[in-house]
Amino acid sequence: MRRTVAMDHWWGVGCTPEPASRSEAVAEMELVLAAGEWA
Repeated sequence: MRRTVAMDHWWGVGCTPEPASRSEAVAEMELVLAAGEWA
């Protein structure tokens, strides 16, 4: 998997203690990664 600024950004957001927030951050990261694959 390519390492991107977006990944670093979303993993940083995902470091919050709330599981829901972390899940949302991971979901957003996956969307960013998917978009990057097609870019």
